[in-house]
Amino acid sequence: MLDTKGPEIRTGILRDAEPIDLKEGQELDVLTDFSLEGDARRITISYQALPDTVKVGDKIVIDEGQLVLEVKECLEDSVKVIVMNDHTLGEHKNVALPGCQIDLPVLTERDEIDIYDFGFKENIDIVACSFTRKESDIEKISDFLGEKRSSIKIFAKIECKESLDNYEALLRAADGIIIARGDLSREIPSEKVFLAQKWMISEANAVGKPVIVSTEILESMVKKPRPTRAEAGDVAGIILDGVDCLMLTHETSIGKYPINATKMLVKICCEAEKTINYRRIYEDVFSKSKVPFKFSETVASSIANTALDLKIGVLIVFTDTGRAAYILAKYRPRQTIFVCTSSSSVSRQMNVVRGVTPILINARESVEECISRVIAYAKEQGMCADGSKAIVQMSSEGSGLKNDPAEECNMMKVYDI
Repeated sequence: MLDTKGPEIRTGILRDAEPIDLKEGQELDVLTDFSLEGDARRITISYQALPDTVKVGDKIVIDEGQLVLEVKECLEDSVKVIVMNDHTLGEHKNVALPGCQIDLPVLTERDEIDIYDFGFKENIDIVACSFTRKESDIEKISDFLGEKRSSIKIFAKIECKESLDNYEALLRAADGIIIARGDLSREIPSEKVFLAQKWMISEANAVGKPVIVSTEILESMVKKPRPTRAEAGDVAGIILDGVDCLMLTHETSIGKYPINATKMLVKICCEAEKTINYRRIYEDVFSKSKVPFKFSETVASSIANTALDLKIGVLIVFTDTGRAAYILAKYRPRQTIFVCTSSSSVSRQMNVVRGVTPILINARESVEECISRVIAYAKEQGMCADGSKAIVQMSSEGSGLKNDPAEECNMMKVYDI
C-alpha cells in the first residue's frame, strides 16, 4: 500500500525560528504571503485562497487541533482571527479548515512522482489517497494510474467533513475506505466521530468493500507496554461494528513497544470475535443487499447461509479477479475463507479483507489438488477436522476462472473432510 501525502496546508516560518506564545482572546493576522516571517501578531499559511474559503465565524484549526482560531474578518490577502485558547506555536504546523470546501488537487506533484517512480516499480497493490473529498478525486487518480488501474486498488481516506458529506459517492467510486479518525476529529466534534465511524463501516459492509480504521488505536502503547482499558474497549467495539482492518501508526512507527502493540491488538481482536452473533450479521447484510440479486450474490449468500447451519470447517473460493471473494466476505461467515487465485496482485489485495486467507496457486494445478492442499493446511492450523465439511465456490470453467470474465460463479460444492 502506498499512502499519498496529499494536499496539505501548513503554517509558515517564524522570526528567528522561535515558537510564539499565543493567548486566548488576542487578535491575530493570518497572511497568505508564505514568504513572510511570523510573530506573535501575525502568522502565514500556505493556502492562497484562504480569504475566499472561510467566512466570519469559521474556525481555523492548527497543530493537530491544539490551536483554534475564529475568523473575525476576511481581507484581500489575509484573515483577521481571534485566538480561542492559549498555545505555543512552532513552525510548519498542519492547518485544517473544518466545514470548508478547499480547492487543492487530490494528487500533488510529489504524489505523482512517488507513485510513478516508486509505486509502479515496486508493483504496489493499493493507493491510499489522502484527503479525497469527492467522487471526481477518485476519477482523477484512476486516470493517472492509466493501464495500471486494473491491478491497483484505490482506497479513499476519509479525513475531513467534506469527504464525510460525500461518503456514499466516494464509497461507490473507490475500491475501499480508510477512516482516518484522527484527522476527522479535527473537522467534526469528537463526540460525533464514533457515530460517523459506525455508519461508514456499516455502509462499506453492505456493499462488500473493505474498510480500515486508523489513528490512535493503541496510542498509549507508544510509551507504555500495555494499553488502557478504554483503548481495548474501543478496539473491541470497532471489531463488533464490522471493520476489515485496524491500522497501527505511531504505535509501530515511533513507539517503544511495536511488537507488543501488534500482539495486543491481535489478542483483543480474537477475543472480540468470540462474541460475534454471525447469524444476526448474515441477516443484517442480506436485508441490506441490493435486489434483485445478481447470480454471484445469490451463490455467495447461499454459501454463507449454509455455513451457518451445517458443520462447515472451511470455505474455499476460486477466483481470478477477487470479486467472488469480496461478495462472500461481506456476509462475514464464521469460517475462514480461503481465496485461491493465480493472480499475485489479487492474492495480496485479499489481505485487507476480513476473514480471508489468500492462497496463490499455480494455474496448472487442478481444482482437486488445490482443494486438497487448502484442506491439509486448514487441518494443520486447527481450523477444521475429520468429519467436518468444506464448501467450494467456483465457476463451471474451473480454478482460474480465465474463461469466465463476468465471474458469475455458478457452482457450489460441499466436500467431506
